[in-house]
Amino acid sequence: MRGIVALSFLSVALGVTADLTESNLHKYPKVLALENSFNPIKEAYWTGYPHHRRTPFSVSPDGKSAYVAYLDASETDIHVQQVDVDTFQSTGTSVTVSGGKEGL
Repeated sequence: MRGIVALSFLSVALGVTADLTESNLHKYPKVLALENSFNPIKEAYWTGYPHHRRTPFSVSPDGKSAYVAYLDASETDIHVQQVDVDTFQSTGTSVTVSGGKEGL
């Protein structure tokens, strides 16, 4: 029974990865200008090794809007910025959550 379940999960995973190809993925390196300075890498407090901060990014179910939430470089505020899904450019003014420590 375990073998059948494992095989089912494997076939689903292979089907999902087969749908992700270079032809249908869009890359936008270094193009998202943010209103506030942002440091995506920070040392882990328990090891001192650098790691990427959690930076939530969400696209609406209809695919027409997207948002990114990030902790500013001063580590005092969370900013939520709308992003154009076609050009990956910031749109509008960001919303600030004062005193926030993580943009989950």
